[in-house]
Amino acid sequence: EKEKEKEQENEKEKEKEGGGGVMIGIAKETTPLVNKDETEIRGYLWKHSKAVVQPWKRRYFVVEDSIFYVHKLHDQNQKERTNRIAALSLSVCTVKPATDDDTDRRFCFHLISPQRTFLLQAESEREFKIWTNVLVNGISKALDSQAPAGKKKQSVDNKQLLRIQAADESNYRCVDCGSPNPTWVSINFGILICIECSGIHRSLGTHISKVRSLTLDKLDEETMLILEQIGNKKANMILEYNLEKELEEKEKE
Repeated sequence: EKEKEKEQENEKEKEKEGGGGVMIGIAKETTPLVNKDETEIRGYLWKHSKAVVQPWKRRYFVVEDSIFYVHKLHDQNQKERTNRIAALSLSVCTVKPATDDDTDRRFCFHLISPQRTFLLQAESEREFKIWTNVLVNGISKALDSQAPAGKKKQSVDNKQLLRIQAADESNYRCVDCGSPNPTWVSINFGILICIECSGIHRSLGTHISKVRSLTLDKLDEETMLILEQIGNKKANMILEYNLEKELEEKEKE
C-alpha cells in the first residue's frame, strides 16, 4: 500500500510539473539502454533533500559537455539557466546505485562528488539504466579529456605540484605509504599518492579512484581547488576515523 501511495504521489507531481520521461540528446529515447558513446541526457528525476516535509522533489536534470546541471523545472519558454540550482563537473564524480539502507524507494542512485552528494530516483528501471549509463559515459569522457594523449604528450611544469604541496605540509608525503614527494593524485578523494600507490588505485577502477599526474596532466581549476581544500591530512581524518576502533575490536576477538 505504501508503494502504491508513493506512485500516486509521483503521478500527481508529474501532472503539476508537466510530463516526464527522458530525452537522449535531442530525440526521444526508445531503447532501454543508452548507446555506448552517448554522454548527454536531459529529463526529470526525483531528488532527495534534508527537508522534513516533502523530502523528495521532482527536478529537471541535464548532462551536457561533461557537466551535470540541476534545474527546478524545465520551461521551454525560458533559458534553462534561469532556474538552475547547481552544476557539477563529472570529472570528479562517481555513480553508485543506492542500497536498501539508503532509501526504501526503488530505482535510486547516488551521484557523489567532493562538494556534495545527490540521492536521485528514476521513474522506472529502464530510465535508471539510461541515467546511470549516461553518467558513467560522461565521467569517462571528462577523464579522457584530461588524460595524456599518448607519447606526444609533454610534461607540464611543476607549478601544479608546488601549489598543492604548499596547501598543506601533509601533501609532501604519500597519503597511503608515507613515501616522500608524491606526484600523483586521486582527484575524487583529493589526495596525493606516490607512483607505486597510484598503480594500486588504478587497479581499483575509475569508479572508485580517479588517478592523475600533477606533472604530466593539465588539471582544470576546479580539480586543483578540490585538491587544495582537502589534501592528505583531512582525507585521512575522514577515511580513517573509525580505524582505531576497528583495530581494537579485532584485537579483542
